[in-house]
Amino acid sequence: MMHCKLATIVASFVLSGCWAHIAYDNAETGEFTGVLEIRWLEPDRFLFVPNQTNPLRFKTAAGDRVIEPKPMYTDGGSIPRIFWSIPGYSPWGLAPAYIIHDWLFVAHHCNTAGYEDVSFPDSSRFMGESIKTLMETNRVPRDETLFFNVVAAVRTPIAKRLWDEGECDLPADEVAYGFAVDVKPVLERELEMVRKELDGVENELRTATDAARKQQLELYASKLRSEIIEINRLSTAAAAQPQGAPATRLLYTIDMSRIR
Repeated sequence: MMHCKLATIVASFVLSGCWAHIAYDNAETGEFTGVLEIRWLEPDRFLFVPNQTNPLRFKTAAGDRVIEPKPMYTDGGSIPRIFWSIPGYSPWGLAPAYIIHDWLFVAHHCNTAGYEDVSFPDSSRFMGESIKTLMETNRVPRDETLFFNVVAAVRTPIAKRLWDEGECDLPADEVAYGFAVDVKPVLERELEMVRKELDGVENELRTATDAARKQQLELYASKLRSEIIEINRLSTAAAAQPQGAPATRLLYTIDMSRIR
């Protein structure tokens, strides 16, 4: 989830050239440590869970800040599918950098302690530092155009609007660290809340007279009904897991200590 579609990629291919080289040279590098673990929840929805003994950390170039992401939902880099076949442009091609950037947005939206002073320009600067760190330590191939395009994308007005207007959405500890059996009460609580919300919307629908308002309520009610179906599906899937099965399935692990 890089919080914005990289819609500027096509234009950037034309505009980059020497600008990419200048931008790359001007960027500084930091330091990655720890283990990056991504867990699968369902198609195109993943969970980052910090390793409990060796969590992922990124020390910024200035050396005065260590970014340590906490559990969060992610889709990696939100890159349009049309670009996935281009080397480097998959949603997970720069996974450590995407996770660091995602966390800065989540921390901002959730008013997380220790990140109150991180600004939107900081988020794109740290994205550049983390990508260059991956490239300069040979964890991914050096590609100045890729660097330029991704950093340009996270500086767009679309990204700024998402920074300003995004909502806090954190996973429950039972989902991040628990077993499948622990997820059931979490889903039951969520189901109860969604049903109450749907009841309120349907009650308002019965008395609404304004056509525009009725259309808005009908769309929201449809969304809530879809959420109920999804919660029930997840509950059924969790109940089918064997005793002791983790709440999520490990997708892959990257040991950042290999990056030097």
